[in-house]
Amino acid sequence: MEINNLGYEDIIKNINYTFTPDKIYGVVGNKENSTLFLELIRGLKKSTVGTINKQNLKIFMLFEESENQIFNETIREEILGDLDETNIDLLDICEKLNITEELWEKNPLNLSVGEKRKIVIASMLAFNPDVILVDNFLNCLDYENQKRFIDILKRLQFDDHKIVIIADQNINLLYEIVDEVLVLTDEILLSGNKYNVFKNSDLLRDLGIEVPKYIDFCDIVKSKKNIDLIYRDRITDIAKDVYDNV
Repeated sequence: MEINNLGYEDIIKNINYTFTPDKIYGVVGNKENSTLFLELIRGLKKSTVGTINKQNLKIFMLFEESENQIFNETIREEILGDLDETNIDLLDICEKLNITEELWEKNPLNLSVGEKRKIVIASMLAFNPDVILVDNFLNCLDYENQKRFIDILKRLQFDDHKIVIIADQNINLLYEIVDEVLVLTDEILLSGNKYNVFKNSDLLRDLGIEVPKYIDFCDIVKSKKNIDLIYRDRITDIAKDVYDNV
């Protein structure tokens, strides 16, 4: 999926980027502009300049307010939408999210926000998109469902070769998930491998962007102990490196 000279009014401008399968991308920076960027990709808003070559890709967006995505009177209907049920393994999808058959005829609007998000994830899996957009969606999931959703995204990335783009203000969680990062203000200021992007800690702080604790920790070890640690995804891995090097 290729983006060329994309702009919207005077809010974002000159966006050039190519998203490829098998990667999870993180968008950090201005929250409103990150959401707008995803909305432009989804086609919910029309760019005032530039193009997005979607190559007939199927795109699904998970919104911050999940209840705005629920329209049907039963969980079954909500998950399937207009899809042909004979082509969907509804039981398998629901098992991935711990949605039991007894709930299928319940009204999804009566569920908690966290449970509604599970239903929206299930409808995404049924739709089987090529591109998955995730806009500040993770925070209302409890730890168990958050982990379950991240595992699903990783499987979609590696097994099904999806493009996943996540905009989220939880930098530490985002750091664990993504491969590539885009720093977006009114344009893309930095992009690339997450380790290379996040090590620009002074610039990120100047922009008001939180630096992942993992990066901070490595920087402290370097300044205090003169030990260069390899950037890792999880704090447990970094702790092991410290133990091995001290």
